[in-house]
Amino acid sequence: MDKMNTIEKTILDFVTKRCMDEQEKRISCLVMALENARILSGRTKCSGKSRKANDGTVIADYLESKFFEENILVSGYSFAGLIHYLLLLDLIGNVLKPKDKSSEEKNSIYKALEYFSPITDVNNRCAIVSLRNCLAHNYGLINIPELKKLKNAERIKERKERYQHKFTLHLNDNAKNMIQIPKPESRWNGNYAMKDESLSTKINVCELIDVIEETYQKVKDMAVKKELELCFKGGIDELKSRFTVKFE
Repeated sequence: MDKMNTIEKTILDFVTKRCMDEQEKRISCLVMALENARILSGRTKCSGKSRKANDGTVIADYLESKFFEENILVSGYSFAGLIHYLLLLDLIGNVLKPKDKSSEEKNSIYKALEYFSPITDVNNRCAIVSLRNCLAHNYGLINIPELKKLKNAERIKERKERYQHKFTLHLNDNAKNMIQIPKPESRWNGNYAMKDESLSTKINVCELIDVIEETYQKVKDMAVKKELELCFKGGIDELKSRFTVKFE
C-alpha cells in the first residue's frame, strides 16, 4: 500500500482512534459518539455486538464508563442509544465522502446512507432521516416536515410522502423487514386523532442499529484503503475545530 498523505492519515485516525493525538489530548467526536451509542444500546464498546443477560435483558458495556454504575441494565425502550447511532450517521455524512463522488442531497444522514450503507431504497433513507429528526427535536415518534418554503405542489406532495411519519419501534430481531412503510394512501395523514397502528411506519431497532454498525465498518474499511476525503474545504484545521474535542 502506498504511503498515506497527511489528510488520509488524519481521516483514518478520526475514524478509528478515540484519542487522535496523545500530545494534544484530542478526541475524535466520531469515535466518541460510536462508543457512547454502543454503551447506551447495550452493545460491546469495541465491536458493537449486542450483549444480553440470561433473561434476555440487554446489558450495557459499562467498562471505563463514568455514566453507569456496575451491573446496570439498559432498557431497550430507551431512545438514548438509538439517537446516538442516528447522530453518528449525521457526523459521518457531515465529515466524510468517497473520493471523487458527490450527492445531490443536502441532508447529512441521507448522504451517509447513500455513500456507505447497504440501504438503496430512497424512501427507507428518508424514513431514517425522519426518525432522527423527531427523536432529536421532540424525543417523540412523529415527524412532520417543513413545507412552508416549498411552492410547487408536486414537491410538497413528494416531501410529505417521504418525510411525514408516525413511527412504531420494534425490538423483535425476527421482524420481517427493517423498515415497513405503508403506502401513501394508507399512511398516517397528520390527524392526531387517528390512533390506528397500521398507519404507522414500523422500524426494527435492532436491525437498524446493525445496519448503522455495518455503515461505520464500511467507512472504516474505506479509510484504511485511502478512499475517503473531507466534505468541506477547511481541511484538517476545520476537522479538528468542529469535530474533535480536547480533554485536559
